[in-house]
Amino acid sequence: MGIHDAIARLARAVASNDTSTARTQRAPQLTVHMGTIAAVDTGTNTAHFTFNDPTGTVSPVPGVRYLQAYTPDNPPQAGDIVWAHHYGTDLMIIGRHVVPTSTVIP
Repeated sequence: MGIHDAIARLARAVASNDTSTARTQRAPQLTVHMGTIAAVDTGTNTAHFTFNDPTGTVSPVPGVRYLQAYTPDNPPQAGDIVWAHHYGTDLMIIGRHVVPTSTVIP
């Protein structure tokens, strides 16, 4: 079903005052998560992402693509603390969590 079919169906439902069928799905929300890399597969440029879960009930998510801050010369390492975007069913590691060195300028 294409987007045009969904719009046409919604328009028909609204025109007929049938509010029971005039519902649309809520758009997925973008969320940002901090986690840890459990393992890395440089052959497929993916990593296993582990959510920060103190109870340990959430298992690592395998095969997560990683983005910027990593290069072929600087691949992710197991144990890196990273940030990831989660949108719908897509999860992508966007880079390492870096704490810059504090410099005080007089």
